[in-house]
Amino acid sequence: MVPLLESETENSVSQSQFDSESASAEPTPPQHTQESLQNRLEEYHERLSRLQLPSSSDSECSDIEQESLELEQEVPLSTSVYLAGARSAGGLPSSSELSEAPEPPKVAIRFQPIGSVGQVMPQVCRISSAQSFGAVLMFLRRRLRLDTVHCYVSNSFAPTPQQNVGQLWEQFKVNDELVVSYCATVAFG
Repeated sequence: MVPLLESETENSVSQSQFDSESASAEPTPPQHTQESLQNRLEEYHERLSRLQLPSSSDSECSDIEQESLELEQEVPLSTSVYLAGARSAGGLPSSSELSEAPEPPKVAIRFQPIGSVGQVMPQVCRISSAQSFGAVLMFLRRRLRLDTVHCYVSNSFAPTPQQNVGQLWEQFKVNDELVVSYCATVAFG
């Protein structure tokens, strides 16, 4: 008989919890809802302002470098097991020496549309030679507002996004410019 009493008390406890929860779920006054909505909007506005997103009117060629920097995340040197061993051996330069390293030279890229894709302005942009070709692809996707862009160097081959722009420029430059043709669909099989 004791087990029946325990279950009855558990039912009465759960019923009282249900009653208290349903009482708290009553509609709130409209003013309170508006204040909480206003607070949430202010929080979202504050978060968006912290992001410091560039405006769409920016049209400088330095967008390529900014976009590629967004792709790369800075990783502290202390996270590398290899570099930690090299640091103890004295073979690793200090962070002040690393920050004074000269920037890699910039190379010129000429963009040429293929087919009905619009022309990117300006036609010639400069990018750091240390950047990957993926940064160029991201730049073209944003400027053209397309999901996919197919690029070809000198209308002959499609480089991989991992290839270095500086190396492509050294091997395939024409009049000191890397000629990159682009289109929305595959142009050369």
